[in-house]
Amino acid sequence: PWVEDLGRAARSYSLDAYLLGPDYDLARDQLIAALEAEGPATLIHPWLGPVIVSCTTSSLRETIRRGGEAGFRLDFMEAGENAAPDA
Repeated sequence: PWVEDLGRAARSYSLDAYLLGPDYDLARDQLIAALEAEGPATLIHPWLGPVIVSCTTSSLRETIRRGGEAGFRLDFMEAGENAAPDA
């Protein structure tokens, strides 16, 4: 068989994020709005630095422990530019 090199596949990133404290709900709402915004955005990855991504899935769990806490499971896919012609 012959294999054609199609280039590098898009990278994916999964993160667990926590918002803590008595005003966690304000930060939670801002994060949800950013995740639901249209188009790709810059993720400041804790180890890799800035990466242009789109959020593919997110889940939220909340508790009143530690004065209030929101935990997010976030999955991102590296976003490239659309190179296809526009009809």
